[in-house]
Amino acid sequence: MTENIMKQENSGLPLKFNFSGRIVTADSRHDEIQELTPEQSRWLLHNHHRHEFREIMVVIAGSCVFQLKNKYFNLHAGDIVLLHSMELHTEGHYPDEKAVFWWGSFWTDMLRIHLWKENKISDSGILSMGAFNDFIYQIWDEFVSRKTDDVREEIATIMSVLVNHFLRTEHQKKSSLPCNEQCHIMEKIIQYIEGMPSLNCTLDSLALLAGYSKVHFQRIFIQYTGMTFREYLLRKRVERYFRLAAGNPSLKEIAYELGFSSPAAYLHWKQRNQTEYHL
Repeated sequence: MTENIMKQENSGLPLKFNFSGRIVTADSRHDEIQELTPEQSRWLLHNHHRHEFREIMVVIAGSCVFQLKNKYFNLHAGDIVLLHSMELHTEGHYPDEKAVFWWGSFWTDMLRIHLWKENKISDSGILSMGAFNDFIYQIWDEFVSRKTDDVREEIATIMSVLVNHFLRTEHQKKSSLPCNEQCHIMEKIIQYIEGMPSLNCTLDSLALLAGYSKVHFQRIFIQYTGMTFREYLLRKRVERYFRLAAGNPSLKEIAYELGFSSPAAYLHWKQRNQTEYHL
């Protein structure tokens, strides 16, 4: 993906592209934008979502109007958006269909990556990241908590350099899945799982929803996510657990949200995975 971005003949982008724009978070001051057309308003109304994991979005080329927690931002090439867990944000990009965007989704110990071109996913992949995710989180949280402009500017520069370096080097190590019709179906399945009030779903039910046999669906699922459905569901539960635990829920509430039949089943799962995931 990165290699294609950096080749001028493939993307039309300059070979030396630096991410020198601003960093946008939910607490950033909203932009003054021109009044949205009815078409833009309808598009933004129906093209947003939220999920457990954090994301980074980088504008590689072009521009768009981006909605984040009821704020609108005019984003241009070089801008980086930091999205916390469960923050409502634009899904896709409008109105510049020629723009190029890079998305990085931080799963427990992995980074799921997308390249958006022509307002759809054109490339997707998974990277096992481990300590890199923790390091990014530390800088990210430091940026959000600081209120002094000069300190935030310094941290923003560090974040920009890291993302720039990652896109040029580490990103090339990913396992890539060219996006076709199956890719878009799997993306809808992933969004369906993330939008469930509980994670009580099965491989059979998802295969039926996708219109594939169980065996074929499992094979495509592994290609798209880099893991089996069982491994994926474990990571989703871990991510949702950390979000829910911060609110001090009851055992019954957290068991339901994680898709378990009873608090006892939830406690057994937590004990079994406590050491590996620091639950």
